[in-house]
Amino acid sequence: MARSLSPEAGRDIPGTSINVESMPGEATITIEAGDVAGIRAALNSYLRWADVAAKVAKEVRG
Repeated sequence: MARSLSPEAGRDIPGTSINVESMPGEATITIEAGDVAGIRAALNSYLRWADVAAKVAKEVRG
């Protein structure tokens, strides 16, 4: 999942800094923003992308 989300970390969400790290069995997404709106926008985007990645992985595994 972290590999799927890492390219998104480079996308511009104004006023935010995002880092995606992985360890076996887990991914950590760190979001820093200057305001609540930036955090909300980034969090909503990353949660959606993570959900899609998890659903695709589940389908691939069967």
